[in-house]
Amino acid sequence: MKPKGGAGVTSSAEALLEGWRADQAKARRREVKALDKAIRWLTVVADAGPSEQRYGLEMPVGGDGCPRIGEEAVAEFAAFAQMSPRAALAYLADAWDLAWRFPETLAAVREGRVEVWRARQVAATLRGVPAEGARYVDEAIAPIAHRVGMARLRRMVIFAEILSDPDAAVARARAAAEGRAISVSGTGQPDGLADVFGRLDAADAADFEAAIQDVAAELADLDATDPDSEPESLDVRRAKAVGVIARRHLAGETPGAVTRVVHTYVHLTPDSPVAQVEAGNTLAPVERVTEWCRTAGTKVIIRPVLDLAAPHTRDGYVPTETMREQAILINRTCVHPWCDRPARACDLDHITPYNPNDNTDSPPGQTTSTNLAPLCRHHHRLKTHSGWQYQHLEPGLYLWTSPSGRTYLRTTTGTTTLSELPRPV
Repeated sequence: MKPKGGAGVTSSAEALLEGWRADQAKARRREVKALDKAIRWLTVVADAGPSEQRYGLEMPVGGDGCPRIGEEAVAEFAAFAQMSPRAALAYLADAWDLAWRFPETLAAVREGRVEVWRARQVAATLRGVPAEGARYVDEAIAPIAHRVGMARLRRMVIFAEILSDPDAAVARARAAAEGRAISVSGTGQPDGLADVFGRLDAADAADFEAAIQDVAAELADLDATDPDSEPESLDVRRAKAVGVIARRHLAGETPGAVTRVVHTYVHLTPDSPVAQVEAGNTLAPVERVTEWCRTAGTKVIIRPVLDLAAPHTRDGYVPTETMREQAILINRTCVHPWCDRPARACDLDHITPYNPNDNTDSPPGQTTSTNLAPLCRHHHRLKTHSGWQYQHLEPGLYLWTSPSGRTYLRTTTGTTTLSELPRPV
């Protein structure tokens, strides 16, 4: 039987693959150039003289052996690159580590033998290793980093790290036990779900897995006895088992005890099947919200709706709870360009510094809601102690100016760069 498509189709497919490979090679070269420019930029700001005070507030960027960089410079890079502060710091830390701690790996990147993403994985994995250990690993890994898969490369990095300093590796393993953690965060997707990440003691993890398996089996048995229920996949039952385990713990020995108290705001629009849920900054089907409220052991608390447009004032420096809640609901996140830190985890900043004797926006000694905005601790510190400045234009709308003179418009839907070039010196 003759294959469908014939030689013409095969030739066309091969040409597309060759074109794809050529485009990938160009993209890799551009990525290397961008990495080199980031390293050169870091070198310039690290060598800035005492007269360039705008890059003060030095912070560690990269691991042991890397020169410290001005915290304000990192914020400038993040805003210019249209990256979140966390993503920008990770990129700069990887670049700075490659320059100072992994020169052999960086040379392989520049020669085109190792992709940037592989080199960044090496740098990020070994961020906490002392400089001498990093050099040992660099010499061992650089010659072969391009020939192995990522999982094997990570194992080799860890193995080389241990060989470089066994005693330090044991100490780090002991210290790592203090890094056990569980985090729960909203996905920001219109599904009403959340992400759960964790790092556990191996024995605790085994117990947790056993409990999940047991409860998931119970849920399967319940499905089998309910003729109206649709069978659920094993993954779904395992996910639901975590909630069952949590509610059993919260209920304890008391039958019918309240096990779920959810404090959140749900915003609805007429005829829309999707609700906007503040918790996790996510969206959820209205039917999912209904399911949350009807779950056994759930207590539903209804709070009054705030008028987000109503101005509020009070005597003194500290805002009222209503003023704070209003600022949180209007902005949802830190209002610095591209920052996505949830507003509930932020400080409430007086945009124009509070002065009990001279307040141009209100009578002396008052705090006004129009002069308040949520800033995460990092950006609050930069606004207070460095050259970052911003103005409140209207609710949810802020005009930022960086130390170099670039301007950004921050709204409730994101950030827009207004000026690409700094102001003339």
